[in-house]
Amino acid sequence: MDQVFLQTTLNRKTKAFPDIFCENDYIYYGLITLENKEKILIGPVQIVNKQHNDLAEFMICTHQLRDGQAYKLPYCDLHIFLQGIILLNHLLTGREVYLYELYACNGITEEEIYSTKNEISNIVFYHREVEIPHNPYDHEARKLESIQNGNLDLLIKCQKEIWIGQLGKVAYHPVRQAKNIAIIVIVLASRAAIQGGLSPELSFSMADGYILTIEKMTSVLQIQATMNQSEIEFTHAVRKLNKTRKKHILVEKTRDYIFKHLHHAIRVHEIGEALSVNKDYLSTVFSREEGITIQQYILREKVKYSEELLKYSDYKIYEISNYLSFSSQSHFSLSFKKIAGMTPKQYRNNYAKI
Repeated sequence: MDQVFLQTTLNRKTKAFPDIFCENDYIYYGLITLENKEKILIGPVQIVNKQHNDLAEFMICTHQLRDGQAYKLPYCDLHIFLQGIILLNHLLTGREVYLYELYACNGITEEEIYSTKNEISNIVFYHREVEIPHNPYDHEARKLESIQNGNLDLLIKCQKEIWIGQLGKVAYHPVRQAKNIAIIVIVLASRAAIQGGLSPELSFSMADGYILTIEKMTSVLQIQATMNQSEIEFTHAVRKLNKTRKKHILVEKTRDYIFKHLHHAIRVHEIGEALSVNKDYLSTVFSREEGITIQQYILREKVKYSEELLKYSDYKIYEISNYLSFSSQSHFSLSFKKIAGMTPKQYRNNYAKI
């Protein structure tokens, strides 16, 4: 036994939770302190699922193991290793510890927290100094909405958009930067697809597949193309699901009626008359199936359509208001801001036409 390592381990600062530490990034130990101050050492285990000769060699050299001694590090997934320590700690001490507490207690120091806050402060200062913002959140929100709704046309328009700003810096090497951005985009797209009704398991699997594929790439251009394709595939999956998903026939007919009459001042009783159904019953069915009222849906669809007109047409704001049958331009502006988070003028100024 390496007596120096053992003494160093026993001299580690006693914590309220099990002490987790590692060597060589992949070799982990756990240390549990009992009420009588005795300490129990668990490990070492390797958290990579194959035997690495360099890890074994590291252990032999670092801890002066006998020459020629056959040495193999046992493998254990880090999550399972930590869960095992939690169970052993409870058995030996009676104290209940949660996994997030182990991460919080062992995963980051006060110095690292300070360093992170300092990095954030520097980034905020830089963007204010050079007056170059990050890419607009609204652009991201509309892309996610298009994926959630299976709207491929809108997604493509979003991918074509030109905006002033830059992507956040999430790595120092350009290839790693591209990979990290792609991973962020893929994860967000997968969650939007789940919101759109895609099976979580399928969505997670698609995300894993794309991320693992990107990890093997070395070309920024290739990574970017694969990232964009992942958004398209998630949108396709939701779109296909929407085509096969059975909805209440009255809801489908109501949505179709609203789509065809979006330029009119649509009344619920008019929809009911067109569909030969009581308006109160129609309202109840629609709210139950869609989670919003018919009037809320009408307003949302009018605002979504007006977004496209503001971005991709030369119509003046008052003309769009008139085309969509708002009672006044001020009513249109108030309704638009309530849903889109900005006025029609601000929206148009923020996005260049394609």
